[in-house]
Amino acid sequence: HLENLHYKASMVESSFKVGRKEGFIEGEKRGVIKGRQEGKQEGLIEGEKRGKLEVARKMLATGMTPTQVAELTGISITDLQNQDD
Repeated sequence: HLENLHYKASMVESSFKVGRKEGFIEGEKRGVIKGRQEGKQEGLIEGEKRGKLEVARKMLATGMTPTQVAELTGISITDLQNQDD
């Protein structure tokens, strides 16, 4: 009877270790997917910002005032003034 209890305890411990490892692997996969999604989103936002700044530079180069450019692009006047930094 004691051997049977040791065997069952061993099986439970083994199952726990396997389940824990599987859970870790699944969590790691989800983390990688979420990280990629967040990275992609950040990249899109950064690309959009760069595109707006490029358009703003061209608008300023044509003689538009910073106020006009800010109103049309949604970029703050402060960001327009600091875009070369």
